Amino acid sequence: MSTVSPCRLHFLLASEANVGIIIRRGPSRWVQLIQWNTSNDNFEQGQWFHGRVFEDLSHLSPNGNLFLYAASNYHPRNASVGYTWTAISRPPYFTAIAFWASGWWCDGGIFLNNSTVALGQYTTEPRLGQKPGKLRIITLEKWARIHGGIFLERLMQDGWAIESPNVDEYRRTTGYKGYSWQESRVVVRQRLACSKVSPDQKYTLAFQQVDKSPLVFSFSLRFSDQTVPLESVEWADFDQQGRLVISKKGKILSLEVGDSGQLTEHELADFNASKPEPVLTPNWAKQW
Repeated sequence: MSTVSPCRLHFLLASEANVGIIIRRGPSRWVQLIQWNTSNDNFEQGQWFHGRVFEDLSHLSPNGNLFLYAASNYHPRNASVGYTWTAISRPPYFTAIAFWASGWWCDGGIFLNNSTVALGQYTTEPRLGQKPGKLRIITLEKWARIHGGIFLERLMQDGWAIESPNVDEYRRTTGYKGYSWQESRVVVRQRLACSKVSPDQKYTLAFQQVDKSPLVFSFSLRFSDQTVPLESVEWADFDQQGRLVISKKGKILSLEVGDSGQLTEHELADFNASKPEPVLTPNWAKQW
C-alpha cells in the first residue's frame, strides 16, 4: 500500500514586520508561495510555480513587502529567459516585477535593507520587467557568490551565529608511498553549522547540515546540561513574537519548551492537502 509523502516547507521571516513567507514544495517540481501573518497565524495561500525555487538563494525584505527568489524550470519555453533566473515579486505571488536571467547557474541575492538589494551576479540591469523602482541594486563580491556565501550572509543577517561554514578545505598531507616521500592534497568537507540563542536566554537553537545536501539539516536544542534533538524538523527559527516555530512533515507548528527540556507542539497550519491550481496575480502585485 503506497503512502503519500508530506510536502516540504521552508519559511523566511521579516525582521521588521509580523510577516513570514513559506515556500511549499510538492508534488514533484511544484512550488507554492504562502504568506504568514505571525501576529494572528493567518495564512494566505498564494501562487503555484512549476519548477524549482532555491530557498538558500532567496530572501524576504525586512518589511515583508518584497520577495527575492532564485528559480529554474529546467525546460525553458523562451530562449531569451534561459534555465535559471533571479526575480523580485510581491508575496504571495511569483509574478516578477524585476527579473535577471542567470543562464545555467542560479545567482540569487539578499536584501541588505528595505531599499538595497545585493545580487550574486555581475550585472545589476534587469533582463525583463520594470527597473526595480526605488531599490538600489549592487552585486556581491566574488567571494560571497561561492561556497554558499549568499545563504551565509542571509543567516548572519537573520541573527544566526556561524559555527562552521559550508566550504571545502584543502589540506596537504605527506608520507611515504612505497620507497618515496610524497605530498598529496585531500579535500575535507566542512558541514554548515549555526546556532541562535533563544529570546529568553534559556537554551540555544542549533542546526547542522546533513551530509552534502544543501538544505537538509539536523536541528537540536542545547541546554546547559543536555542537548535535545528535534526529529523530522525541516526548518526552525524564532518569530517576531519570540516563539520557536518549526516546519515538520508539511505542517507549521509552534514549539513550547519547558524548563527541563520537555517539548509541546502546537499545530498552526497543515498544508499537505494543497494541490496545484491557477492563481491570478492582482494588479497591485504587478507593479512597484
